[in-house]
Amino acid sequence: MHEPVMGYNIYFDIAAIFISIAALIVLFFKRDLRKSENKWLGAVLINGLVCTVFDILSALSIDYPTRFSFEWAYTFTYLYFFIHITTLLFFFIFSGFYLGGEKQTLRKRTRLIMIPYMIGVALLIAQLPTDIIYKLDEKTHYYTTGIGYYFLIAISVFYIGASMLQLRSKVATKANKIVISVFAIVTVLSLGTKYLFSNVLIELFVQSLLLLMIVVSLEDSSKYYDQTRKVYNYYGFENDISVLFKRNNPLSSLIVIKNPEMAAVTTRYGKIVTAELLETMLDGIRQIAPDATIYDLENGKFVIAHVDFDANGIADEYKAIKARFEKEWDVNKHIINIKSNVVLINIPEDLHQEEQLIQFVEKYEGFETIVDVKRSVAVEKAILNAIINNGFFVVYQPLLNMSNGIYDRAEALVRLVDEELGYISPDEFVRVAEQNGVMLDLGDIVLNKVMDFISKNDLQLLGIKKININLSPIQCSSLGFSEHLAELIEFYGIDPSLLCFEVTETMAFHDANALTRLIDDLHAMNSSIALDDFGSGYSNIVNVFSVDYDEIKIDKSLLWNANEYNHGDAILKETINMIKEVKKEVVVEGVETNDQLKKLTELGCNYCQGFIFSKPIKEDEFISFLRRKLD
Repeated sequence: MHEPVMGYNIYFDIAAIFISIAALIVLFFKRDLRKSENKWLGAVLINGLVCTVFDILSALSIDYPTRFSFEWAYTFTYLYFFIHITTLLFFFIFSGFYLGGEKQTLRKRTRLIMIPYMIGVALLIAQLPTDIIYKLDEKTHYYTTGIGYYFLIAISVFYIGASMLQLRSKVATKANKIVISVFAIVTVLSLGTKYLFSNVLIELFVQSLLLLMIVVSLEDSSKYYDQTRKVYNYYGFENDISVLFKRNNPLSSLIVIKNPEMAAVTTRYGKIVTAELLETMLDGIRQIAPDATIYDLENGKFVIAHVDFDANGIADEYKAIKARFEKEWDVNKHIINIKSNVVLINIPEDLHQEEQLIQFVEKYEGFETIVDVKRSVAVEKAILNAIINNGFFVVYQPLLNMSNGIYDRAEALVRLVDEELGYISPDEFVRVAEQNGVMLDLGDIVLNKVMDFISKNDLQLLGIKKININLSPIQCSSLGFSEHLAELIEFYGIDPSLLCFEVTETMAFHDANALTRLIDDLHAMNSSIALDDFGSGYSNIVNVFSVDYDEIKIDKSLLWNANEYNHGDAILKETINMIKEVKKEVVVEGVETNDQLKKLTELGCNYCQGFIFSKPIKEDEFISFLRRKLD
């Protein structure tokens, strides 16, 4: 019961208005309003602000019956109660998102939790003819509460308690749980204070302070969201994915876009055009997927995410995005064609571990289906198992010396047979090893196995003058690699002249200085170096012949195309003559027929390698092969 002569203390409510406005300003300018939790927090703040205004008007109209008509006093009080229970319902929904709830789960939970709210609405409707909640005297505005008032208090306490129950979430952080707990406990205490000191309007003041605390506690969106470009960054992606996989039943659909040629675009067109290209791509994504959450992971990588999704709709969206990224881009009067890889991933159907998804986004390039992704994950596992359990082995393919018909050289080739996957091609596992950062380990395994094999077998007595070993660009660029080679040669006690190391043109293109240093070091220790796969790509003739290679291995494609295409024979002939002209040894790979062998003999090749002589064979078979040829 309220005595009109007492009067209401509205100063706390006035302060609450300013606090609520300040909280709204901070939320609007400093937080990402696209996130569901921030939207609902904004709704709570706005409702609380409006509720406070009506609380003040109601108090004034009751205290000053001569200045306010009975109808206005009744309406202000009525709207205060209605907005009050709506605010607490909104807070329950907000707390669900704030504690990491999933939209589908929260939607179902809210449907059930609406029952008390509907009871409150029913009481408010019943208030009009019955005065079940409150009664105002028409002349004095004397205010009394009814039984319905206590039901509304109970509904408020119910929603606070329901918010507390959501603290069981496995996704919520400790800080988030503390914030919700403090809000719930202090709000209940303020309701008790209101019951004891009904003329002091302190409840909404306390609520506004707590909501401001929550706004401040929200993570600054600038860390993970670009307000200007309206896109999330890698930090936001990593954070959201972590939350997703902490749920018991993670459900999401991701479209991952990669542009592995973006660095080449920057080299050709410059940074400004590249930046404009990325923005054009983002605009294209937004046109096709306006309701999706978009992450820009830099270097031409984008992720388009849907948490609640229709499978058919996502499939159509995926097809549309894939089709768009297969077309050219018109950027600042430049027509840019760039190869893009677009992959659809449904979680947990396709990937069920956070690490798998992060690895795919960070490392794997060139995949167009989730099957390719799973295969690479499996291959990576096989590589790591082989490194730990000594699963790699080396085979040797003999090379024929065309001048004397003796097999006096061989190439060492690494192989992998996994218990689950079976035989894995070198092209596949080497690529994965380079992507996941274990290429140095794999290369070291090969070096040790080859040098151990040489040290245990007197290959020179069997006619062998050199063993060729492939080096990856990662090995060649590794600091101290030359010193490491020298240490291995000394440890195994082998003649360094027996070793010829093969590198590809990729090495010369990416780090010419490192290659030059390596060649100088190899020559200083009396080892040799060969350029592998010459002619397989866009060979730069000037660069190739300005490097001090000892031999050049012609890729099998030049040999196989010699009789397939016009001028193919002439290209092969001129390539061999050019290499001989600069005093390099010529090795041709992929020799498989007698006609090819005859052609290469006529062209004066130094060495030939291919299945016509022998496939790559294991150590004991290789020793037997050499002995048979000597006999």
